[in-house]
Amino acid sequence: MDQVTSLLANWQTREPAAGLWLAVVAVLLFGGTVARTRNEEESGWTWGRRLIEALVKTLVFVGLLGAVYFLLSSNYATFGQVYGSFTTGGSLSNQNWQPWRNRYGGGLVQQDLQVTQYISTETQEVIPAADPSQPKLYRTVKVEQPVQQNSLIGFRGQVTMTLADSGPQTSAFNGYTLTAVYEYDVVNPAAAETRTEFNFPLSSDTKLWQAISVKVNGENIFAWHIISDSIVWGGHMSPGEKNTVSIQYSSQGMDNFFYQIPEPREVISFSLKVALDTDQYGTRTEPENSNIHLAETTARPYRLATWSIDRSIMSPILGVYLPQEWPYAPYHEMITILIYAARASVLFLCLTTLTLLICGAPVCLRQLALLAGLFAVPYLILMAGGLPVPDFVTPAQLAGWQVNMLPVLSIGPLVLAIITLRKLPRLPVVLTLLLMALFMSGYAFVGLLPDEQKRNATESLVQAGMIAYVLVLALFTRVRRAMASGSPG
Repeated sequence: MDQVTSLLANWQTREPAAGLWLAVVAVLLFGGTVARTRNEEESGWTWGRRLIEALVKTLVFVGLLGAVYFLLSSNYATFGQVYGSFTTGGSLSNQNWQPWRNRYGGGLVQQDLQVTQYISTETQEVIPAADPSQPKLYRTVKVEQPVQQNSLIGFRGQVTMTLADSGPQTSAFNGYTLTAVYEYDVVNPAAAETRTEFNFPLSSDTKLWQAISVKVNGENIFAWHIISDSIVWGGHMSPGEKNTVSIQYSSQGMDNFFYQIPEPREVISFSLKVALDTDQYGTRTEPENSNIHLAETTARPYRLATWSIDRSIMSPILGVYLPQEWPYAPYHEMITILIYAARASVLFLCLTTLTLLICGAPVCLRQLALLAGLFAVPYLILMAGGLPVPDFVTPAQLAGWQVNMLPVLSIGPLVLAIITLRKLPRLPVVLTLLLMALFMSGYAFVGLLPDEQKRNATESLVQAGMIAYVLVLALFTRVRRAMASGSPG
């Protein structure tokens, strides 16, 4: 019982609007069944039997809607596990993405060179005495103190990114190879010689580093070593000495490249150029202010993005990213459409039941069960993998083509629905078919709207339209009955 309660609570949390419609329709169906039974067999039924019949019918109705909802939602969950995006573990896209990830690693985030300079000073230190009554003795010791002034007074970076060739594969992710050259102007701002420590962080998600070269004033430095994903080395600098440190490497990554100054500092004479052999990219500039200038130009076969900062105190993140399109989410259109299938089924069956009640037509659970099954057929076909695809449809177009076939798949169920409802009056049949067509082949396309705000606004309009439909239908049937009976009320 606790599991059932928890299941219902979770469903109400996920589908508040559909749950409210179901509750309203269940109450009206219960009341309508009691009233209809009383009118038809006024002297042959006791009140207890009427209530039991109405209760059973209502419970079967709720169970029917629940069964259809959980049938579609569970099939969607299975579909999502198989055909979801690359972030879904075990999906086809994830299986195709993993070899690329293992080879190219993640996005390359290059952090700024860290330069720490120390000045040696002499200070007097008290020697602990064995006898406190004796005079204090002192000794001279050398102490290193870090230089507080900024040591970096210039930066020039040149990064070239070449997208990976997918070769015979039909699914190419955003892998790239990269060559980078960074030049830093380092100065000793102190009036004394300093011991200098250099620390150049390496991106933790990167799988491969090649051709690493460290130069100071054009001369190779071979004393560097890697500690905790950083290239480190040391040296000494005379007062006012200025050196040019050059670091070069080849690497590879996926999806993006960013250059970051992690801690706020005075950025002087900064220039970063990124060249890509594609024009399908986006730029990232943080913070967005007038002190960072971005220029984009073309030098075939590359597109160049150049960031420059003259003088400002900040910790910027600059770089480029490649759009994650197909094959990162090869079935994106189907995923965004099919998630609405279960909700659409509940709303359709609720409105259909209300239509029958308002029009005075009998609510036959067998007919509702057939309508529910017919409604689910197109979605189940898509969740099973969809229709066979013609040769002219490329892999990148497959999901969109399947989604566009949803109205076509709805034709058969609509024809069978006409046969199922043939004995009902014309008005509820026509309205039911219209509702079925709208919710089966139209409502789910809300998922293709580009952002959540627009999807929520559209769903609010749908809910308002449903309320207006019920009110207008109730008013219409009331007026029509009044006109048919010749009564003014």
